Amino acid sequence: MPSRKSDSRRSAAALSVVRGLIASTLDAIPTALIRRSAWACVVGIAYLSLVPHSMEIRTPLPGGLEHVIAYAGAAALMKLGYPRRAFWFIATAFFAYSGLMEASQAFVDGRHSEFEGALWSGAGAFIGASTAECLLRWTGANLLSSR
Repeated sequence: MPSRKSDSRRSAAALSVVRGLIASTLDAIPTALIRRSAWACVVGIAYLSLVPHSMEIRTPLPGGLEHVIAYAGAAALMKLGYPRRAFWFIATAFFAYSGLMEASQAFVDGRHSEFEGALWSGAGAFIGASTAECLLRWTGANLLSSR
């Protein structure tokens, strides 16, 4: 029967391998590509937020979950693309952006703005930016080293 120490060593070694793989993968992606992807998400969110109701595309997911997923992905990419920016700055900027998008929906045919939508979006932005921050710290990835 293996000892707890050997199990612990194997777990630590496996975790180290995973950390290294994630760091090398992040380092291999050009920062410019990550930044362009983040800004494409910002534009995509604006389009999906401001399209008239008759052209709206919905998933079977609840609206709040759609907001969380969209803003989490965009904020994570933004944090990875701009790793020197504080995660709270990115999350706050996306929260303000979501408020602007929600308020703008009042002027779009068939759409209505909801404060709740901005809250869901802000939560997603916080989740995405903070997760990317944790990932960068945990892996020690240096996304700006060779770019």
